[in-house]
Amino acid sequence: EPSIATRRLQLLECFQLSALRYVAREGRAALVRMPDGRVHRARRGDYLGWNDGKILRIENTAIILIELHPDGEGGWYEREARLP
Repeated sequence: EPSIATRRLQLLECFQLSALRYVAREGRAALVRMPDGRVHRARRGDYLGWNDGKILRIENTAIILIELHPDGEGGWYEREARLP
């Protein structure tokens, strides 16, 4: 799995997670509205938000992702996040 330092950023990583809106589920994909009103299709394994948030699963009411956050000591820890 490439790290954030070696992989190309995806479109939905350009926005803070709180600026994105989960619109609907479409099969195995999620439709996500960006701040400019455009809708983008995201799938499990895609990334969103500023904290290297990787989609773990797409539920009917939320997108569940795992984010990386600095631990204050030069390392990182993972934290689950939701985009309702």
